[in-house]
Amino acid sequence: MENTPVDKTLEIPKWDVALEALVTEEYNSIRRPLGLADFRRLGQTHGIRFHDIMATVYQLERHEKWRHQGLDGDQPASEASLEGLYVHERLDEDTAEKYAVTWAPRR
Repeated sequence: MENTPVDKTLEIPKWDVALEALVTEEYNSIRRPLGLADFRRLGQTHGIRFHDIMATVYQLERHEKWRHQGLDGDQPASEASLEGLYVHERLDEDTAEKYAVTWAPRR
């Protein structure tokens, strides 16, 4: 077997690409930003833990693939609100509920 050199320019995502595809497909299907109820429903439908989905969404936000709105009104969330919404990379559901936070891909 021949050794093939590794392409060092290949970027490996820091998130679950299958969950990224799932939430993106849902966003494209319903054509509106996703809320907590949408993520919970996806988890129940597909047997995926809610926090696993939200951990992926967090990574997508950190890497500027997705954004959330709600904490800063109609403006995209600031870095400070992102830190306030996720504690140790885990969603603070009470804060998300209080401010009716929604998520969508950056376009």
